[in-house]
Amino acid sequence: GFSNFVSTGLPGAGTLPEIVNYKLPDVNQTTVSSWQCSDYVIAVGSYVNRDSMTNYYGENPPFLDPIGELSVSSSRGPTRDNRIKPDICAPGARILSTEASVLSAWLISLGAAGYMSPDGQHYLYNGTSFASPGVAGIAALYLQKNPNASYTEIKEAILSQGKSDVHTGVGLPNNIWGYGKADAFRTLTGSWGCTAENYTEAPQNPVLLNVAATKVKIGWDVIPNASAYQINYHKIGEPSSKIKAFTNEKILNSLTPNSNYVCSVRAYCEAYGLSAWSTPLSFSTLPLRNGDSDLDLIQIFPNPAFDVLHIIGIGADAHVYFYDITGNMLLQQEITSGDNTIDVSNIASGMYFVAFANNDSRITKTITIFK
Repeated sequence: GFSNFVSTGLPGAGTLPEIVNYKLPDVNQTTVSSWQCSDYVIAVGSYVNRDSMTNYYGENPPFLDPIGELSVSSSRGPTRDNRIKPDICAPGARILSTEASVLSAWLISLGAAGYMSPDGQHYLYNGTSFASPGVAGIAALYLQKNPNASYTEIKEAILSQGKSDVHTGVGLPNNIWGYGKADAFRTLTGSWGCTAENYTEAPQNPVLLNVAATKVKIGWDVIPNASAYQINYHKIGEPSSKIKAFTNEKILNSLTPNSNYVCSVRAYCEAYGLSAWSTPLSFSTLPLRNGDSDLDLIQIFPNPAFDVLHIIGIGADAHVYFYDITGNMLLQQEITSGDNTIDVSNIASGMYFVAFANNDSRITKTITIFK
């Protein structure tokens, strides 16, 4: 075999005259490797993505660093000419990703699958090699929205919308986090809303998206930084009701058929408070007809789902049934009017049919589970 390495030191100027131009590395300058210093490149640091997993043996191995903390392997700046690096950070530590089958089999044979997933096909990795593709994906989305954008525009959009938290601190940009943590949503929508200057401005363009006899779906322009929205609605001549929404769409349930309503929406900004009410939106529910169903406007998300499935728009109590593609029922659960969640963490990856039924009708939707 091989002996240990022996350090002989750097060659002297007599042996290699050019050595006088060499600069020894130091702890504050570790991201400098040619292309990372190019103005055409976004240098990406990494932070911790998860703090738990179930491994190949059904155990929960220990994690020492909390979610959101900078990865110990994330390089720091500045560049040699004192520019800030990295530019931005993204999840890159504790990433559960696919593993080569040959390597998986070898690790299992050694009893060294402590950080391998139960299916034996995924392993826990660390590195900016995982953080960088996430930022590349944000750039791709930005180009999809703005096909003629220059590299400077893309870079400015990503860096200007970097977010801070308890881990980054408020002194951004710096040579540890760059401009903070990359935020895809804000990069694509901008940071408008919920600032000291404009938090009172009302949501714009309320619109009727769908209408039935006993419920309607409304929408409005998104305010990117709003924590939530509040909808005020009432039947003409009757007291009003208020409900909360976390996206810029909401279904209003339990309405009276063939009746006139009016509603408005306002945003809630966590740091400042409530905005003004939007322009009132007037609408009329449809007459009740044979065959109308309270289940018609049910929405399920996310799709694909991972561990929890959200169900909104339930007008009355109903039952939900999960079937695989062969017709085997995997679970059933009673759901109540309003918003519900279903635990699908024990259901394997694949496509499923989700049926909703009450005393009057039954509808079926398709959902994908992805682990």
